[in-house]
Formats: sequence, structure tokens, C-alpha cells
Amino acid sequence: MQAAASALGWEWFHGGVIVRAVGGPEGELRLPDQVSAADQLHFMRRFFGDLWMGYVACRLVTAGMFPPAVVARAVMDARRHRCRPAPLALRRTVVPTAASPATVAVLIPTVDRVAYLRAALEQLRAQTHRAAQVIVVDQTPEASRDLALEADFPDLPLHVVRLQAAGQSSARNAGIHHVRADWTLLLDDDIDFPPTLIAQHVALCEATGADVSVGVATEDGVAPLPEAQRGWRLSPVLMGGNSLVRTALLREVGGFDLAFDGGSRADGDLGLRLQRAGALMLLDGANSLHHHHAPRGGLRVHKARTVTRASARQRIWGRHPVVATELYICLRHFGEWSLREVRLLRLFSGLRMDGGRLAQVARLTVGVLTLWREWRRQEKGVAQARVMAVTHPSLEDFERCQIQGRS
Repeated sequence: MQAAASALGWEWFHGGVIVRAVGGPEGELRLPDQVSAADQLHFMRRFFGDLWMGYVACRLVTAGMFPPAVVARAVMDARRHRCRPAPLALRRTVVPTAASPATVAVLIPTVDRVAYLRAALEQLRAQTHRAAQVIVVDQTPEASRDLALEADFPDLPLHVVRLQAAGQSSARNAGIHHVRADWTLLLDDDIDFPPTLIAQHVALCEATGADVSVGVATEDGVAPLPEAQRGWRLSPVLMGGNSLVRTALLREVGGFDLAFDGGSRADGDLGLRLQRAGALMLLDGANSLHHHHAPRGGLRVHKARTVTRASARQRIWGRHPVVATELYICLRHFGEWSLREVRLLRLFSGLRMDGGRLAQVARLTVGVLTLWREWRRQEKGVAQARVMAVTHPSLEDFERCQIQGRS
């Protein structure tokens, strides 16, 4: 089978095998040589089920990759074979040790969320692994700033950096400049977390030699991870609200791209660059926090991420839109084929929702009636993404800035 290596790799990944990327140059990630229609559909049915196999079959025809007759035969052939379930990840866990010498700087950007921020700082007081630094980058308008943070938390190694303009990437990069610790823990301000959060991240990295430990987040209306997925395994993503990153590596890849200052997915872009630099990124399903998705502040300042995937699936009206910054990632790292496929996936995924049969029918009806409007909105995002692809990436040269600061 042409897709045998892909199927084996998928089983390895979900079975808990740890593989590591070899650092390579920037540029598009290329697809392998064309895989037969039969192999593609066997793969999709085996690991994703009949629904996604049907979607891929339609795309193989509509994209002109194979004649309809070839795809039809491949579908029938795939349905004749029994599907073997993908293996579950190994249930591996780590036990935090209180004696670890690792130094950790906690980096929290914040905009107009005083109550949430203070709650997060209170929880940092209770951490079993004490932070060497707590760096808060405050982008709140001057009239609403909390100027008593340092005085009210004298027991924390707290340093507040105040910026005039709000931007998630520029704020995090400003904070990285002040980090003196070996590790940087990226957190949001509107979260609740257990006293072992830092210790769990550190324990995983020390036990495995990982460069990045990625935790998970729960949110209202979303079920927690199944018990079988609460061990650690290779991580396909970076989560900017619960990830520990080796500080030297974070600086080496240039920190956060300023293209995302007013949009979402800055952490996704950083995760891709870390992986391509050869970082070992592990996901710890047991290291969880709760994300409140505060109704104000954060990316809401830029009218971004006002609708999440989870919230969109709870209601008949409203989609989880694909935005310019997501499409910019497609163009920068994967190319035109990815741009096209992401648009279509997001367009049709908006036809489904959680809930009863009547609600699902209503959502499907509304989704079909608004397909054209959503496609036009995507067109605007594509135009913005193409401009961004010309003017960015805008990465930080931390080494040069440190040299200038010493001179």
C-alpha cells in the first residue's frame, strides 16, 4: 500500500510512540507524491469513519484528482474491509517532584481583566513549584489599570510590564525580553489551575527530555478529555494558555509573530516553528486548567475569537469563522492547497451542532442558507491573509536586543 507508512505513523502517534522532527528551513511543507484513491479512502475510513471517508471521496472528485468511477470503486472497496480501531495512547503519567532545581518564569499578558488576573496571581501563590519570575504584561488602558498589583502580591516575584497598545504577540514578546529563567510558562489571565500546574510541566520535561510541555484546558459546555487520553504523548499543537517552553528555544525561533497581534492562532504558528526547529513537544492530558473565556479583554479587544468552536456547536445561529490569521498560517507553512481545504472544511463543519435531532435540522437549514454569505466573508479573509503573507513574518531578534541593551 502506498499509504502504509502513513497508517503506521498514525498508529504509532496514537499509540504513544515519540518521534522528533529534524530541523529544516522555513517554507512550505510539501505533500508527498500522490496516493491512490483506494489507499486514501481506506485510511480515512479506518481512522476517521464513514462520514469523513465520504467527504474525502467528494473532494477527490471535485478537485479533479481522480475520475468519479475510480473513486466509486475505491469507496466500495474500502467498505468491504473491516475497520480496526486506532490504538489508544499509553496511559503514562509523571509524578511532580518538589526538589526540582528548574527555574520557571510565568508569563501572563492581560487586557482589562483585573479580577481574573488577581485570581490567577492568588493561585500562583499556592504552586508547589515556586515560580522564579511572574511577568505580567498589562495592556489595559491607563484609566483602568490596577496599579496596586506589586504592593498586593509582595510574596510573588512579580514584575509588571505596561504597554500602551494592545497586541497579544507584542505583549508576549515584551515579556520574553524580561525572562531570566530556564523555562517560560505561557498562561492566559482568565484561568483556574491546580497547585501542581508548574510542577507537573517541569516533571514531564525532566523525565522525558522534552523542550515543550503542553497542557490541556477545559471550558464550560465542553466535556473533559476521556480517561484514556489523560497520559502524555507527542503533541501536534502548542497551547499559548498552558504550555511550558524552554526559554532559549523560544528566543531562538523568534518568539511570537507580530502578524497575530490582533488575531487568533499565534500559538499555532509558534508551535509549527518550534517543531520545525526540532523541538520535542509533548502533550500532557493530565495537566489541566479551566479557561473561562472572559467576555471582555484579551482578543475581544480586537473583536477576535468572539465565537469559539465549542460555543458555535451549542447554538443554531453563529459560526466559528475561519479568520485571516488562520489563513495566513496556511499560506506561510503549507501553501495554496491548505488554504483551499481549510476553507471548505470550516464551511461545511458549520452545518453541524451538538444537541437533539430538531436542533441539528434547524442548524443544517440555517447553515445551508448562509453558505454563500460565509464564503464571501472567507474571501475577505483570504485577501487579508495574502497581504499578511507579503508583509510578515515579523519575528523578534532577542539576541540582538540583548546585545544592544548591554552596550
